[in-house]
Amino acid sequence: MPRVSFSTAYPAHSGRGSAFIPRPILTPFFWCRSGTAQVLQPGAPPASRSCFCALGEIVRPILPVVVLALILTGCAAHQPATSSNSTAPAISSTLSGDPAHPGRTGGWVETKLYFGLGLADHPEQGVSEEHWHEFLDREVSPRFPDGLSVLDVYGQWQGKDQTAPERLRSKCLIIDYPDTQPNRDKIEAIRAAWKKMTGDQSVMRVTQPADVSF
Repeated sequence: MPRVSFSTAYPAHSGRGSAFIPRPILTPFFWCRSGTAQVLQPGAPPASRSCFCALGEIVRPILPVVVLALILTGCAAHQPATSSNSTAPAISSTLSGDPAHPGRTGGWVETKLYFGLGLADHPEQGVSEEHWHEFLDREVSPRFPDGLSVLDVYGQWQGKDQTAPERLRSKCLIIDYPDTQPNRDKIEAIRAAWKKMTGDQSVMRVTQPADVSF
């Protein structure tokens, strides 16, 4: 089979120093079908039609394959992307079908009740976490079973006969509800039950209108 070979030669160097790195000069040889080698001079064709370059014979059958691969790659790159969410059902941000937790409300209020459990510097004294949960289960949840929130807070209280404020472990109970007289009575019953259990002077209440959505 015809093929191309290269001979390697290194040019002479008359310079001084060790930085010179000789570069090879490649001279192409064309092998003819007759078995002889011919040096290809720049711009000169082989001496005989029986001498031809193997590189050309290799490139010609590969070109159609390369062109086809480029066409297929371009087609794949221009295919429209399909959205996986095109058939996903719309999700509402609000709850529906639950009268106790409406998606829109009117005439609701939010009440915060503050309970002092004991001195912050003496956690072993006062109301424990266990007794607090018992109070919730007995006095609060039966009155407002639809939901509530409890926050651990740090509080200070100074009574009229005290010379310095007390630093207290405290709980903040948050309840949202329709502003009706029965619900207001439930809130006052919770405050009274805590004062009776602990002997505290007060349970602070903060009530304000609320725009509630479940």
